[in-house]
Amino acid sequence: MNTAKKDLLELVNRISEIEAKEVLDFALFLEMKRRKTEFKDLEMASQTSCDFWDNAIDDEVWNNA
Repeated sequence: MNTAKKDLLELVNRISEIEAKEVLDFALFLEMKRRKTEFKDLEMASQTSCDFWDNAIDDEVWNNA
């Protein structure tokens, strides 16, 4: 375990339950922010793929399939 995580665990064991809830809330916020960024990256990659196939030539070929 890296030092920051170890230090955080030690700190959490020393603080009150109310403070621990605030730390948990912030950690959940950070996780949500990370997931949102990951989703945005995936969405952008997907859009690039869609842009490649979204053209008049392919549309015409698939319309006649």
